[in-house]
Amino acid sequence: MRIQLICTQDIKKPFHFCYHYELTDYHLQKSIMSQGIINPLWVIHKDGYRIIDGHRRWQAAKRAKISHIPVVIFSEKDLSKAFLSALHLNLTTGKLTTIEQLKIIHLARRILERDTYQHISEILEISRIPNINEISARAMLLPLWIQRYFHQMDFSVKVITRVTHYSLTSYLPWLKMAAALKLNGFELIQLMENVQDIALQNNIKVKETFRILEIENILQRDMTAQQKIHHIKTVIAKKRWPLLHRSNAHIQAVINSLPDFFREIAQISWDKSLEKSGITISLSAKSVEDVNQAVRILTKIEIQNKLQELFDQFKKVPLEIFNGAKSQKITHSFFE
Repeated sequence: MRIQLICTQDIKKPFHFCYHYELTDYHLQKSIMSQGIINPLWVIHKDGYRIIDGHRRWQAAKRAKISHIPVVIFSEKDLSKAFLSALHLNLTTGKLTTIEQLKIIHLARRILERDTYQHISEILEISRIPNINEISARAMLLPLWIQRYFHQMDFSVKVITRVTHYSLTSYLPWLKMAAALKLNGFELIQLMENVQDIALQNNIKVKETFRILEIENILQRDMTAQQKIHHIKTVIAKKRWPLLHRSNAHIQAVINSLPDFFREIAQISWDKSLEKSGITISLSAKSVEDVNQAVRILTKIEIQNKLQELFDQFKKVPLEIFNGAKSQKITHSFFE
């Protein structure tokens, strides 16, 4: 194979054989500016020059304003061989994310001969998953920024499959929010399920939930990403489970009304799904005197009255909350 210099601008878009998503590398650009391109790019001569391997180097060279770059040119009949060689090279030098593997399978199925595609399928264990071709095709129809989000978080096939089953045009503002706050795959699925339930319960469209819950106002507040996530989770929980939230708020209000001296020694917890009634009271003690002090506090009539009020509060929890919790399987992974 002979190395040639070709004009950087002669390499055309789209990146038909590119399956990477993170292409910006300023350290590489700095290296190329000082030392040039050490490893030639692999290109194929098919309707102009198309990169098979070396997209980061090409983009870095363009930013560094390098006019000509070294390449190894393959002919169209060498496409399968070159594609397979580039895949081996990328698997050797780094890990491919799930969305990148889906893109490889999608491209290989479209542009390579059957034997080569089957060989690539054997290399990528992801290809053994049922309906992988359908899944990869749906994933490649997603806007590039969503694909980048999936790449950044390295979502599994299971997450990508579940997300792409939704009508994503309705969830675009929620997806943009999820990408900006870097929600993980489980959080993203929980979010979309919660939003769908809110839309169904209130007989509104999914895209209207973003406005009704005033999510944009939360995103514009001067808070950290984690604080925004916590606030959004609280807003969603209130809207999805209003009775549940109200009952928990009443219970917490009674706990907050307990004297400070009691709350300093006691930790009170309860099942916030309210599937189980009752509370757990843990008392901290470092010595026998602390135990005696705790006993004296518990015998105070004002404490006993407050605890009775607290237990009574559990009896007031509406029956429909318990029924709803059992039938709809409340999960708190996104709420807490």
